Amino acid sequence: MPIKHQKNIAQILSEFKQFKKQLPIAIGGIGVRFFKDNFRRQGFLDKSLEPWKKRKDGTTDGILSKSGNLRRSIRTTKVTEDNVTVGTYKKYAQIHNEGGTITQTPTPKQRKFFWAKYYASEKTNEAWKGAALAKQIHITIPQRKFIGNSQTLDNEIDDHILNELNNIL
Repeated sequence: MPIKHQKNIAQILSEFKQFKKQLPIAIGGIGVRFFKDNFRRQGFLDKSLEPWKKRKDGTTDGILSKSGNLRRSIRTTKVTEDNVTVGTYKKYAQIHNEGGTITQTPTPKQRKFFWAKYYASEKTNEAWKGAALAKQIHITIPQRKFIGNSQTLDNEIDDHILNELNNIL
């Protein structure tokens, strides 16, 4: 007895072509959502959650989330037929994602902050005075990875592809 709801070959091929055309865009969307969720998780999800290093000041506010600009800047940056790239246009994203040391000439705002800290310590903390007078300062940024290769993301993409292919067939 034939099954009444079988698709014909032409319909399957048509749906497959549409799936193939839309797949990079769908994968980009999955990646963007996944990487933005790392801000909510306060860590990077690979095989398991790798929590971000806590703040030195002891506040419990979300790390890398003060303004939300970095999270909102994550988007699909390049889509081709066989490749999708998700990234951000924020210049400071790389140092937060990879960690490292920044060497710079202190800005007037930084100098003002260092002097305020020095005077708040009742002129006892010479490190703040040194920073206020320094020609260059070194700022160490801990790695707080939020974007990169992830086994969990790969599994989500695989699941999406399999579900879509099952729907076509």
